[in-house]
Amino acid sequence: MYKLSAISATLILLAGCASDNSANYPVYGVQDSLVAPVYEANSSYTTQTQADQSGHTVEANDNQGWTPVTQDVPESGFAEQSDATNEQLRAEAEQAWQLGDTASALNYYNLAAQAGDALAHYELARIYTKGERVEKNTVIATEHLNSSASLGNPEALRVLGWQYVRGDNGVIDRERGVTFLQQASESSQRAQLELGMLYAGLYSSLSLDDVEKGTAYLQAAAQSGDSEANYQLGRLLKREGRELEAIAPLSIAANNGNSRALALLHELDPTATTINSHRSPEALYQQGMAILTRNVKGPIAKKAEGYALLSAASDAGYSMATSELALQSAIKFQMDQTNPNWLEEFKDRLGVLSTIQASR
Repeated sequence: MYKLSAISATLILLAGCASDNSANYPVYGVQDSLVAPVYEANSSYTTQTQADQSGHTVEANDNQGWTPVTQDVPESGFAEQSDATNEQLRAEAEQAWQLGDTASALNYYNLAAQAGDALAHYELARIYTKGERVEKNTVIATEHLNSSASLGNPEALRVLGWQYVRGDNGVIDRERGVTFLQQASESSQRAQLELGMLYAGLYSSLSLDDVEKGTAYLQAAAQSGDSEANYQLGRLLKREGRELEAIAPLSIAANNGNSRALALLHELDPTATTINSHRSPEALYQQGMAILTRNVKGPIAKKAEGYALLSAASDAGYSMATSELALQSAIKFQMDQTNPNWLEEFKDRLGVLSTIQASR
């Protein structure tokens, strides 16, 4: 497991709400600047406000939004074979779950988890956190989440961090939680974004009150071209009076379809426009995630459309799409069984080749 380092982080509970009513982006994961994130099944990201309104308790994030776990492959190729086996087990688990065969799904997930599969551990954590078709058990859920993190999944560590920061399981340990978030941020763009917002005071409920660190984390997150990270960076820079510096990240976000960024950009430069001669890689990513979110229990053909859009965004260099593809590998596994050429056929049919070509 991870070794904790001593940090000094004073969280300030803010009494008021921020002035920016950020829109929700469920296909990316809602990045509402008003509240710290919570995690809910069938939604890669939601907010505390939404969770309260829906009556849901805090839940572990589902597969959407995870970063792939990578392992060194020894000369024997054992790790590669093990990964392939675990991928198949997860595909079988997903299929059984969709068919309502809970016992078989749990069996497949447990087999993959016992073989050291970080994503299987995560899925079990989500199931037991929510109590979906099983008795809710936060102890078992936390064990699986810890196992996923120890196997190298930075997103599991990120979720653990937020659980400690918010006290989801009845224990608030903000120093430990922030340490986990910092460790996750070393390889997770999403953790960089959330930690930057936390340090900068862009959530209404929590702040680490360190603008310099917040700026640094948001700049790191924005380097991938992510719309939300660039919007939040621009918003922070504008708030701090660095308006000229804010224009560049806001322009990037606006060109990727972020309407809040465009509105803020117009405040700084009324002549600002966006340039979109074709669908941007992020737009393809968002469209793909929207399809997958709407069709969690839908037909494989619809999921394949979402996967194809993610693949096109990845081909165009969008890193978030590349990460998501690994999490949705069960879709490709199932489709490959019937048509090995399906992915290129879907890309052609969906008209996404221009985006890929424009990126080269």
